[in-house]
Amino acid sequence: MKIQSMLLGAGLAFSALGGCDDGNPDARAGVDADAAVATNPPASANGREQMFDRAAVKAKGCPLLRVEDVAASVDIAATAVRPNPALDCLYAWDGGTAMLGNIRVHGSVEAARRDFARTTEDLTAAEMQAGADSLEKRLEAEAAAGSIDRRAAPVGGALARSMAGSDVTNAAIRGIGELASHDGNRLKVLVGNVTFDLAADRGDEFDLELSRSIAQRVVRNLERL
Repeated sequence: MKIQSMLLGAGLAFSALGGCDDGNPDARAGVDADAAVATNPPASANGREQMFDRAAVKAKGCPLLRVEDVAASVDIAATAVRPNPALDCLYAWDGGTAMLGNIRVHGSVEAARRDFARTTEDLTAAEMQAGADSLEKRLEAEAAAGSIDRRAAPVGGALARSMAGSDVTNAAIRGIGELASHDGNRLKVLVGNVTFDLAADRGDEFDLELSRSIAQRVVRNLERL
């Protein structure tokens, strides 16, 4: 399975559970989400909660993941990494691809942690199918409204359908941001009031260690903003 479908799969979990807009703390009714906040107090820097500015995080282009970051993780020349003309933060090189996506800047650290807990819940095949249907419709609507590149909608729809019908099981992973989880297709990461997904491959399959290396660079870039 190529990386584009992996990253769209990350969006499916979000759609299947009824995602919230940036800054909106509402989440799927969930004791799990609330418990995650209660039992794991937000991390802080110098005694203060890490809060990042939405405009800086979502500036034009891809400020959190640059060609140079991908090249350094793969150990190739930056000129060998090709950005995608239709999708920001999607890169390819001979033998692999990487993408950062589903970047969300929440109104509070607590809201970010609720979102992380909600979007790293295990999903049944039926929930994934519902998410695929929802995401496909949303992409079509956004393309019609001009809010996304029209070339992205049909590609995204096809990729969404390719992820439908499979169960999703998440596992915690250490060493990336404050909290991180992976489901065998992508990483989900929490840093302060920001959550994001990342996946990379060196061929047809998700590469956890490469994804971890690139995600660590994304976290460093975020903290430098």
